[in-house]
Amino acid sequence: MSRVLLLTMPEKAIGSGHSLRLHQLALALKRHQVTVAKWLLGGEAIPPFSGYRVVLLDCRDSAFPDWALKSRATKIALDNRGPGRLQADIAYDALPHFAMSDSEYSRALSAVLLHPWLTQKPPRVSDANFVWYHSAEEAYAAAGWPKGQRRLSPLQFLQHLADCAAVPCYFGQTLFEACYLGKKIALYAFSDYHQQLAQDFLHRLEKSPNILSALDGQGLNRLCQLILKQL
Repeated sequence: MSRVLLLTMPEKAIGSGHSLRLHQLALALKRHQVTVAKWLLGGEAIPPFSGYRVVLLDCRDSAFPDWALKSRATKIALDNRGPGRLQADIAYDALPHFAMSDSEYSRALSAVLLHPWLTQKPPRVSDANFVWYHSAEEAYAAAGWPKGQRRLSPLQFLQHLADCAAVPCYFGQTLFEACYLGKKIALYAFSDYHQQLAQDFLHRLEKSPNILSALDGQGLNRLCQLILKQL
């Protein structure tokens, strides 16, 4: 019987980052003998299983489906600034956001869900430095990365990240992976929204240079422990 249900959408709709971090969360929970099921949203179907105690939604700013709202499960909304945040029993932030207070921002940095392959290494956040670029092309050129290179597996990408001298990225999961590794980061805007997130991040960093010390690599364990307490 499933105890924890993880909800997201297909990668083609929201990218691969949500699915990848849920995969690592599922593995962490299974190490604690928790049964975990994953369900992709986007249709009217209801999962063919029941008895879950926790339902976690990692789907940008979406709402919980009606069938989840009607269940007795504890509802956790992950990085949700939409209706799901208001519907949830627990709103959990694992990425910082410009709407946060300084203390909330620090907590979100401590909650970033980094891959265990990365967190086997000690954090080097004090070595990270940033340069802002006005386009992805400029950022990739400055970092010396060939744009559009062959697609790597998640582990191959992390290995490449660890080996390279500089990383081109927009505000998101890769930014904080690169921060943890202490890389030179060529930051650019993927959209107006990402630009607002990135510029707020740089402003906070200028104001409080030690803010990244909260990125200690224990975010996956912290979320896992929170879920275990609900079971």
